[in-house]
Amino acid sequence: MKRVFIFITMLISIAVLSACNSLKVQTCSPIITMSTTVEVTFYNVDDYQTHYNEIKKIYHEVDRVSSYYESNDNNSIYDLNLNRTIEASDLLYDLLITANSLSNDIDSYFNIYMGRISELWKEAISNNTVVDLSIIESELDIMNNTHLNFDEKTITLVGDGNIDLGGFAKGYATQKAKEYLDSVGVDSFLINAGSSNVVFGNKNNDVFRIALSKPYSKGNITIIEGTNMAIGSSSGKYQNTVINGIRYHHIIDPKTGYPADYFDNVNVIANDSALCDMYSTALFSMPLENAIEFAEKNDIEIILFKDDEIVYYSEGLKL
Repeated sequence: MKRVFIFITMLISIAVLSACNSLKVQTCSPIITMSTTVEVTFYNVDDYQTHYNEIKKIYHEVDRVSSYYESNDNNSIYDLNLNRTIEASDLLYDLLITANSLSNDIDSYFNIYMGRISELWKEAISNNTVVDLSIIESELDIMNNTHLNFDEKTITLVGDGNIDLGGFAKGYATQKAKEYLDSVGVDSFLINAGSSNVVFGNKNNDVFRIALSKPYSKGNITIIEGTNMAIGSSSGKYQNTVINGIRYHHIIDPKTGYPADYFDNVNVIANDSALCDMYSTALFSMPLENAIEFAEKNDIEIILFKDDEIVYYSEGLKL
């Protein structure tokens, strides 16, 4: 069996096993977007460059409307946070109403109104400090009293909280890219959206081998084999600090206002990349029993990792 390997030094590494000696690997230029690098690969796909250009457009369009830091002609998350009311484009409207609807189904473990408290923790982590409890309590109150009103395409942010879709927008864009490929009949591809999001198809009898990397030490958690699936991973690896023996990171539990401490790495395997992205973030803040119950209820497969070992994985996975 011929093996063609693709090594990605992030939370997720990917290799494709090919039973066909004529496999043509068509690698495209990286897409720099959403503070990450998206790598797109096709396998024996005609006119793959055209499909790559469409995928690139999708990522950049979602990046512009979901930006927390830049205006997009009064049509971005930044503009909504600043002006509190905007006339949303079709894309921004769909992004927000989808995120709002999904977050309402997760029992407050994912909250799209965490913009202010998330920024406080990111600043504290960069300065090796901890956010004061009184500030956390005040910000949680603001967050919990903020909501969106949808009136056709007019969107109003009610309350003093800010929206942050950092735990959803990239997965949403990856899912839209996958839906585009489905619409044109392309099923032999791999999209690696940085360290936390992967979606891939199928190539005859070929399978992908996905290595899940340990967040705080060398080596892999495990390797998954499969086709036609999406994987979302959450970890505090890239934004964290250790103070008095306690690791603080950027994934904040919306119930406590502190960095979640149940797991070091959460992986969600499903058919929808947007769900994988949001669910992996939400599961990070769930106790083990709640996480298992949530996975079973929502028909997803998960791998939960803590202190250099797998503490739980779904029985249906091929590891």
